[in-house]
Amino acid sequence: MAVNYLIEEALDTPNGRFWYVAPTYSQAKMIAWRLLADQVRVLPPAMIVKKNESELYIEFINGSLIELKGADKEDNLRGVGLHGCVLDEYAVMKPNVFDEIIRPALSDYKGWAMFISTPKGYNHFWDIYKRGLDPKDTNWASFKATSYENPHVLNSEIEQAKNEIGEDLFNQEYMAEFTRMEGLVYKEWDRRIHVIPADWKPEEGSLCWRGIDFGGTNPTACLWIHVNNDGDVYVFDEYYQNEKTTSYHAGVILSRHQEYDYRLTIGDPSGKQAMLDFAQYGLYITPATRIVAGEQGWVLSGINEVKALLRVNPQNGRPKLFVTENCINFIREIEHYRWATTPKNPDMAQKDSPIKVDDHAMDAFRCFVVTYKPTRERRAKRRGVVHVQRSKITGY
Repeated sequence: MAVNYLIEEALDTPNGRFWYVAPTYSQAKMIAWRLLADQVRVLPPAMIVKKNESELYIEFINGSLIELKGADKEDNLRGVGLHGCVLDEYAVMKPNVFDEIIRPALSDYKGWAMFISTPKGYNHFWDIYKRGLDPKDTNWASFKATSYENPHVLNSEIEQAKNEIGEDLFNQEYMAEFTRMEGLVYKEWDRRIHVIPADWKPEEGSLCWRGIDFGGTNPTACLWIHVNNDGDVYVFDEYYQNEKTTSYHAGVILSRHQEYDYRLTIGDPSGKQAMLDFAQYGLYITPATRIVAGEQGWVLSGINEVKALLRVNPQNGRPKLFVTENCINFIREIEHYRWATTPKNPDMAQKDSPIKVDDHAMDAFRCFVVTYKPTRERRAKRRGVVHVQRSKITGY
């Protein structure tokens, strides 16, 4: 709709200048360029003077331009007058992109702006959405549509997503609701469901994983994890110690549970030096996979993966995650892990993020979760691979 409206306005406005702005230049190209090119292709060729795919603009015979831009390099947007602008995924842009740059550019020609976005909490997008709901503010209008109103998405697919991604994220992504992820991060956690006796252990020789979060003054946390054939995840032991040397941490970790076959020990990819230090003592650590879902970032993506494991399947009454009761620090952290209520920098677009306090076991487990899933999917695609017995100590 936005692309069609840009074309219509450009054809009706001699020497007009219109922008489509996405959070980044590459997103603008990925999301809108093909749509724009496909739509103008049905016009008589004589109406198009130039179509430049490298610089992402189309010039019409009446002198009007439609240009695609990225909000990440905001200084490149200054200095022009605009007749109209579409800002896509505005909720994840910096608020000053419109206030300080686009709005003044529209004043030259009394231009218009269209904001499209999935809600991302009560941030600057919420502020302008409220203006459109105010009957006294006649310069603004707001509209909302849920995924159920999209005839191209099956209701069964939406319902499946509802069961998989959690209520907060579903309301935001599918129901276009403005919600703030606040309070406890893992509301799905329930000791009565997720905690199992301390004597539970995998069978000897089972394939296991370790997730680790590096610390110094803060604790170094390591988790021992097993995944059964049904995809149930078991955290069955933990190491949680601060103010010890790397050699001490490595010695304790390597001495535990040598009866298992370790696939990988996974750590935060930002801790490259810590990985090198541990490797000197025979503990080889693989950096976690930085998966990103949309604009969530890898931390929020990982949190949602953990939420999916915690969620109880209504068909069998079971979650996919179980923790033995001896993992007292894991249990304590997951029961107190909370969302931050305010952004660190008020000039930046607000992003949901957890408070960085007492989250060492949570980070270790999240590193495992985001890495295990793509590793499992890659392994499932392999054919004719011979399994080589790995060292029980190093994991390689």
